[in-house]
Amino acid sequence: MHRCNTILRTPWVHLPESPDAANVEPLCCELDRNHGDAHTDWIDSVGFGVDVWALWDEAGHVRYAVGPSCNAVDPTENPIRQTACTLPAEHACGHSWQFADELHG
Repeated sequence: MHRCNTILRTPWVHLPESPDAANVEPLCCELDRNHGDAHTDWIDSVGFGVDVWALWDEAGHVRYAVGPSCNAVDPTENPIRQTACTLPAEHACGHSWQFADELHG
């Protein structure tokens, strides 16, 4: 499986008066290429198992979702090497640990 990797350069990245403008990364979809829903990128953890994701459509309209991560693990993997899925609970198509490592592979 391969990630969507659709990039959204948000308006707040281009605010020159913002002292943190240079530190703001564009949003990059973490879902499968064939997800079909809103693009999704993890923003931050607020603690107690609750995370924040940015969701956007093809027109660039952004909204935020708050909730738990999926946390599914690969049952065929050695339990010591298992990593939980970092995508939002009830996400579309595939878990984060199923994607090909396109940067290193």
